[in-house]
Amino acid sequence: MLMLGKIFHEKVLFFKKQITFSQHPIRFILEKFKALFVKYNMDLLCKSVDSGTYEPLSEFSFEKKLEYVTNALLKFIALIVDVLITFYSMEDEIKGERDLRRELIYNLITNFVLEGEVYFLVFHLTSSHLEKELQLLWSVM
Repeated sequence: MLMLGKIFHEKVLFFKKQITFSQHPIRFILEKFKALFVKYNMDLLCKSVDSGTYEPLSEFSFEKKLEYVTNALLKFIALIVDVLITFYSMEDEIKGERDLRRELIYNLITNFVLEGEVYFLVFHLTSSHLEKELQLLWSVM
C-alpha cells in the first residue's frame, strides 16, 4: 500500500479545515455552484416544485438527465480539484491523473459538492431512473 506521507496528510487536513470556513474563496465557489446547479436543474425532476405536484418531465429520458447531471458534476469537481492543487501549490507533489493523492482530494471535494440539495437532486434522479427495477424488486419480495 502506498503511503501518502505525513506532510501531505497534514496539508489535506489543513485545507479541509479551511474549506469549511464560509469566507474561503473555494468554499464560496462551491456554495455558489451548488445553489445555481440546483436552481437550474431541479426541473429535471418535476414541472413544478412550488405547486406540490411532482410530475416528471417527459421531453428527455431519465438516462439522458442522469448522464447530464453526472457529467456536469464530474467536470466541476475535476475543475475544483485542479484549482485546489494550484491554490495550495501542490503541483510538484501530485503526479498525474491517477495519483492516489489526487484521488484523495477528489473524494474530499466530492463530499463537499454532493451534500444538501445537490444530493437530493442526484438521489431522486437516480431513484427515478431505477423506479421500474425497484418496483420489480418489491413485487418479487
